Amino acid sequence: MTDAQRQAILNLCVQAALADGTTSPSERAALQSVADRLGLSGLAAGVSDADLRSRPQAVTEVAASLRGSEQARPAYEMATAICAADGSPNPAEQWFLEALHSALGLPREQVQEVKQQAEAIASASSTPFAAKVNTSAPTITLPNVSMAELDQMILTNSILAGALELLPDTLATMAIVPVQMRLVYQVGKAHGYDLDRGHITDLLATVGVGLASQVVESYAERAVRGLLGHFAGGLVRGLAGQLVDSGMAFATTYALGQMARQYYAGGRRFNAIELRGLYDSMLGQGRALRGNYLPQIREQAGRVNLGTLTSMLRA
Repeated sequence: MTDAQRQAILNLCVQAALADGTTSPSERAALQSVADRLGLSGLAAGVSDADLRSRPQAVTEVAASLRGSEQARPAYEMATAICAADGSPNPAEQWFLEALHSALGLPREQVQEVKQQAEAIASASSTPFAAKVNTSAPTITLPNVSMAELDQMILTNSILAGALELLPDTLATMAIVPVQMRLVYQVGKAHGYDLDRGHITDLLATVGVGLASQVVESYAERAVRGLLGHFAGGLVRGLAGQLVDSGMAFATTYALGQMARQYYAGGRRFNAIELRGLYDSMLGQGRALRGNYLPQIREQAGRVNLGTLTSMLRA
């Protein structure tokens, strides 16, 4: 992969994140992570949306070095996943994706396949949520499943999220966020709370877990693990192996599940600072535990694919 192609991938991440008009602090942090992992230094700490918009904005210019290459479809899938991370792409995001597919020179049938896969994942992931959050649950309630069952639920979802991070399919990244959201929903449900999507999204944002930012970071790992490894040889493949072993999907999902368990068991009494502290503590535990479950994560990665994801998300 050339320096121009690395820069193009970063710029596409920036444009996809900005397609709806703004980025969150977690998205900007993720973009910095992409730059670091691709060996680029173009993003400074505290970068603003205005700084990001100062980058080349012509889609044709950004996509030129990727047009017709092996990276074209993965790059388009990445952009689709970022735009769809927080729901179906809005008109501005749809316009961006349409312009990008033309600029990359992708056949229409490939674009339709990516769109159908993304819509199937998004549709399946939205199934369980309530129309409106239930605020009438008891202040403090015992879960309707055992603590051991809750722990197993959290662990099972964490292993699945870790497996999705290992898949070569870029769109598999999209499914990590719904797996995490469904887990929070299931934990809340076990404590008597029927949660809607907006409540869960706000809860994740409170602890600094952005939806699109997770897609950006996971794509960066794929770029290093797959594309860079393919073109740059053994040294980068060794680095890619280290990234796989330090991937965040397992730890993040574990932390969210354990945080949600304590939050809903306590009647949602924690403030934002307390929630963030609890999440950070659980994140450390998740990182420490991940190595113990790598065999199960890899085994799960060998069984799941885009064709089975939708049925798993509906289960």
